[in-house]
Formats: sequence, structure tokens, C-alpha cells
Amino acid sequence: MKNKEDFLSSNSIFDSSSEENKLLFTKYYFTCSDNLCFQLLKNKSSIYDWIKPGIEDICFLKDDKIWLYSIAHEEYCLIYCENEKEYEFLKSIGIEFEGDCFYEQKEEPLF
Repeated sequence: MKNKEDFLSSNSIFDSSSEENKLLFTKYYFTCSDNLCFQLLKNKSSIYDWIKPGIEDICFLKDDKIWLYSIAHEEYCLIYCENEKEYEFLKSIGIEFEGDCFYEQKEEPLF
């Protein structure tokens, strides 16, 4: 999945509380490009269909805030819309929201 054009960096998180210093997970950072989107969506019918060995959960940031976060094996996905217009657009292209309502984001950083 690492595309040389889109790949920015990675960092690995280790369990420092164990003697083995076991690898817990690795974060990969990519620039969102047409090519990356094509690779993620190629032959997929759902956001949950794209799981690759070693890469499972996906998160998109927009202006340094989480915009979309998923846990694919749980079929769990959150989309944080900036405004009601964005929410209505996503619904118009077929994205279904549980509860079918828009909640305005707080201005607090998410991480």
C-alpha cells in the first residue's frame, strides 16, 4: 500500500511496559491524492472491504482534525462533518448515517 509519491512518514508505537518492548502498532501518514484514493477504493464496495495485512484502520485528517475514522474489522466508522451542508452532500451521494442527524463539532482539538 505504501505509494512512494503519497507516503509521508510512519511511526511505531511499542509497549514499553514489557521486557520485550513489543510492537503495538504502526501509524503511516500519506498525502491524500487521486492515486491513493483509487488504490483504497479499487474493487471495493464498502470502506470495510479494504483491509490489508498489517493495515486495518483508516483515518483521514482535514485541517489537522479527524474527518473520518474507521475500525474496519468492527465495521465502525465516524465522519465528522464541518457543517450541515457537508453532511447533506454526503447523504446525497449515498452515505448513510446512524440516527440520521447532524451534530455540530466543538472547536476543541480531537488529539
